Amino acid sequence: MNYNINQLLDDSMHLTEPVTYKSFFEPSFLNESHIKAALNSAILHQAKENFRIWVERSENSNFSDIVIQTPLFENESIEEWTKRIFKENKFCLLFSQVEQFNDDLAVLASQFLKPLFEKRGITLGGTSLTVFLGNYGFTPSGVHQDQDENCIFHFHLGPGYKELMTWDPHEFEKLTGSKEAYFETEKILPHAKVFGLYPNDFLFLPTKYYHIGKTDQFSVDFVVVLSDCSNIKLTEDIFNNLMAEGLARNKKTYKLDLVDMEESITTMTRNMMNHLCINPEKRQDSFENVIKSQMEDRYLSMLSNFNFSYPPRLNQKSTHDLKSRSIKIKEPFKIYYKKIENNKMAVFFRGRELVAPHYPFIVQLIDHINISSTLNVEDVTKQFATNDQDKKIILSFLSQAIEHHAIKLIVAK
Repeated sequence: MNYNINQLLDDSMHLTEPVTYKSFFEPSFLNESHIKAALNSAILHQAKENFRIWVERSENSNFSDIVIQTPLFENESIEEWTKRIFKENKFCLLFSQVEQFNDDLAVLASQFLKPLFEKRGITLGGTSLTVFLGNYGFTPSGVHQDQDENCIFHFHLGPGYKELMTWDPHEFEKLTGSKEAYFETEKILPHAKVFGLYPNDFLFLPTKYYHIGKTDQFSVDFVVVLSDCSNIKLTEDIFNNLMAEGLARNKKTYKLDLVDMEESITTMTRNMMNHLCINPEKRQDSFENVIKSQMEDRYLSMLSNFNFSYPPRLNQKSTHDLKSRSIKIKEPFKIYYKKIENNKMAVFFRGRELVAPHYPFIVQLIDHINISSTLNVEDVTKQFATNDQDKKIILSFLSQAIEHHAIKLIVAK
């Protein structure tokens, strides 16, 4: 796929208007095999919570149980798989948080998003991946507006034809008298803007627009959802994290002293402020520094996972002798770190934070991994370790990086 980000920004009025492109991507970039791999991974993890299913327009959670017990056969198409599950019923299957289950899909989505991030920066609401499958006619959720500040990048795999209808927010609310989802689609269809999608077509849908999809024939859609984060939401997230950390350190209950109420309130206020400090042993930290540290953690965590909202499911711990293997960073992802108090460091692997002792040679190793191609583990230990204990620490660090999908083992040819 080779697209021009400036063209997309111009055509969409800087991501404020819907736009479609015909034959936007090649099957070599995105195809059914990617979706099959993600589905089978979710089934392997028994991820029932990641599926929402409607059958004959009624949501039916019983089919989620069937889905996670029905892996796809090697030579089976997704449509054939759905016929085993749903028979001749009309259905809609929504598969969310796909980035947890397939790195190939995360990588190709990141290739698409990279020019956009370089141009506009990342959004603090994160990025998520969703798959829609079915022959459901109109989307069962009705004409609706996404609750969050979501921009949607829609890749239509087919094989069936699909339409997506949009309504300007003011016109929709005037037509229906409400901001709620609307299920009598035909009544307002004459006022919609209709976009037709054939296999390998692309649609961009900006935030705020009311919309509904329609596919009478079986089709597969891969959706990249880019979420903004309002000041209110970001502040809530930061303070919720601070409160969770404070409560984890101290679950003491307080009582108000009726004899000396002012002193009692002062003591409780100081205790609450102490609980909100990231480092309870360093009370001179200003509250601004506490907030800044939380923002740093959020930013580094998101960068380490290329802005994806959910980290990948952990790999099983490697039982291989790493000393004889080669490794490589999982592009486009990087490992980030920062030094914290008590001679420790926070390391950010694919959206997860791990706290470990601060070893200068591990910092050097991370920097080396991030900029290198393939590395031989034995050479790495010789380069960065000065004794057997250092070697053990390096091998343990590399094992954790593999477990968290930050680096990958290279298969010998």
